[in-house]
Amino acid sequence: MTKREKFLSVLVIIFMFTSILQTVDGGLFNFKKLNTKTIKEDAKALLKGIGIVALIKQFGPALNDAANKALNDKSVPNVEATKVVPILTVGQGLDAGACQITGPKDKVDQVQMVYAVESTLDKGEKFYIQGLVPSTSMNPAKIDRVYGVGVVSMITYKTTKSDKK
Repeated sequence: MTKREKFLSVLVIIFMFTSILQTVDGGLFNFKKLNTKTIKEDAKALLKGIGIVALIKQFGPALNDAANKALNDKSVPNVEATKVVPILTVGQGLDAGACQITGPKDKVDQVQMVYAVESTLDKGEKFYIQGLVPSTSMNPAKIDRVYGVGVVSMITYKTTKSDKK
């Protein structure tokens, strides 16, 4: 890991932590309603999220190559610039993962993270909405949208074995 990558990883941790503190009332975590057990669970989730973001920042180029190969193998290659970036889902909870973005190189290079912003249309009865927003900011309290870039691949890690063979 280069000095720049280490620096970026530390920045990710600082930005995520400070953004949570900045959005205490109704933000990512509503501290007014938390008890000790919930705080511990949220802290564990936050640390996992930070770890995932740091790993994606480090291994993004390799993941990008793998995603491009998978699409090429299925005869649906990307024709514009691509990059794998962390994706942070902000809604009922906080989840972190990875996604591949595509678009003009100058726009793709600006994107540091994608935010999946969740909502419901009818109190969660039938409609669930998830907006995917490429951003130059790694601070969820200050999303800075990059227009002209789209998400083309989601990269997930299975934490349990599948029954399918």
